[in-house]
Amino acid sequence: MASQKLTAFERTVLTGLARKAGLAGAVLEAWADLPADSVQSARSLIDAAQLGVTEECATQELLERSALLGLVETTPAGFKPRDGVHERFLHLAFAFYAVEHYRSSVHRDATEAQVVLTKPPRPSVLEQKLSVLGWRTTELEPTEHAFHNMVRAARRRVVVMTTFLDYTGEAWLQDLLSYVTPGVERMLILRSLEDNTRKDYPFGFDALCRCSRHRAFGYSTTRFRA
Repeated sequence: MASQKLTAFERTVLTGLARKAGLAGAVLEAWADLPADSVQSARSLIDAAQLGVTEECATQELLERSALLGLVETTPAGFKPRDGVHERFLHLAFAFYAVEHYRSSVHRDATEAQVVLTKPPRPSVLEQKLSVLGWRTTELEPTEHAFHNMVRAARRRVVVMTTFLDYTGEAWLQDLLSYVTPGVERMLILRSLEDNTRKDYPFGFDALCRCSRHRAFGYSTTRFRA
């Protein structure tokens, strides 16, 4: 029976790419099914691994890091495995999946934060600019499920802080708060809440008050004259 222990080289690769263990596992598993001498790009690998287009930049960084570690080598058309390394991809993928599983399901930090980058609704200047750069903006994943998962996971309180809350935002926030587990505290931090005559007053707050139970706090930005 072949040894399942990691070699010194594999341990070096695992350590060097551990920050993106889940992505590394998915990319290497997909690449293991492709010809050993084939040249791949970040785009071709995320397609092979059935990943979202938003992972393209991270995959490119992963490939560049892999080249520095000696796992792959660069070519004018992209990246290819170094001689004799392609056969290790499945073994490495399994190790990366194990790291990701430990990190996400076994290890528990004292505190945990999840960051979700949102995009404005269509049509938007952001999507126009991304399209010019070659991004397929129709494939940008929606973020609603990520926000819903965050508030569902809350055990003590959900805190929402925003500098702007119009009626559209109020409808979005109302929907978001509907996913909060009963008994979990809801807290809002809004700008200029103390004066409804200000232009930056969160007008969506009034409608929200009629529908939700929550604690609200206001803050204002002080402007200094030069």
